[in-house]
Amino acid sequence: MFMETTYFKNREFFEILVNYSPKNFHELEIVFYESKEEFKELEEYFINWKNRIPLKPFFLIIYTWEYREALKGRMVIEKYMKMGVIKKFQFETMQK
Repeated sequence: MFMETTYFKNREFFEILVNYSPKNFHELEIVFYESKEEFKELEEYFINWKNRIPLKPFFLIIYTWEYREALKGRMVIEKYMKMGVIKKFQFETMQK
């Protein structure tokens, strides 16, 4: 699933994803424009996702303009990798 965050309010989108995505959901690609706030919302999503039954770890790709913010977000992502929420991830920096 690919999502560009300008089209949705992130929190609402992540709520829908946790509650209504199919059980075989395993890949998420996101474009972040204002990474600082978006990573906070993404962590809320991870918290909700780890309680999902069945828990299927997923592959996460984040496209961002803000490389420094992406590095800060990496710490959050690695935390949830250790918990088994994320199987693997990658950041892609976009050019302005």
